[in-house]
Amino acid sequence: MSNRTVFILLGVAAILVLLASLGNLQREPDNTQAGRLFLPGLESMLSEANQVTIVKGGNEAVATLQRNADGWTVAERGGYPADFAKFRSSLLALAEARVLEVKTSDPEQYNRLGVEDVGQTAAAGLAVTIESPGNSATVVVGESDGNYRYVRQAEEAESYLIDRNPNFGTETTDWLDTNLLDISGDRVRQVSVTHPDGETVLVTKTDAAQTNFSLDSIPEGRELLYDSVANVTGNVLERLRFDDVAKADESEDAILVE
Repeated sequence: MSNRTVFILLGVAAILVLLASLGNLQREPDNTQAGRLFLPGLESMLSEANQVTIVKGGNEAVATLQRNADGWTVAERGGYPADFAKFRSSLLALAEARVLEVKTSDPEQYNRLGVEDVGQTAAAGLAVTIESPGNSATVVVGESDGNYRYVRQAEEAESYLIDRNPNFGTETTDWLDTNLLDISGDRVRQVSVTHPDGETVLVTKTDAAQTNFSLDSIPEGRELLYDSVANVTGNVLERLRFDDVAKADESEDAILVE
């Protein structure tokens, strides 16, 4: 056998090995399930859901959302209220999602879509478990593909591309209702700021028609850089949000404000 023949055979063998390793992703897509609901019955289940658990790679808990008499709360933050709008939007996206395409059922290929078991430390996806009395469902939410997302039911091998892109936060703080106060500057007449050295800065509005806050006690020979400079202080309570929260007996800084 000539050297040329040997090289040709080796080349063919290498190509066959490559095709075999990519077989699951390169095969013709199965479109027989296209258009069906990804999780039939989930929408009706949501009305009775009492807990939603979100876990990321390495089985690290992200958030345990629990329903009680006051609404949905985040257990990892001492039962602080959850961001219900985000929570509802994410779950409804899953409930309304329809299959666009059936993807791989080979666990060796899951990591390409982010739908591998979250017990793996390097897992890219999230396991979302929805629980209601006598029922539960766990979905591995993987990578996004434009406006769509790859998903897999945890107990099933088949993965799918769905026609929704539910956004499940990967940090506990993503699930908190971080709105603290929202008092428009139009409703504020006076703000007093006392510095550690005892100096007090006062900004005021004499009437509601006044556009900008005035700064009291401007030192002689000084002037405001621009007319609206005091508005930053006057509007300090407008859309005030926090970064994180903890019980007062667990942290000296119970609330970190942006």
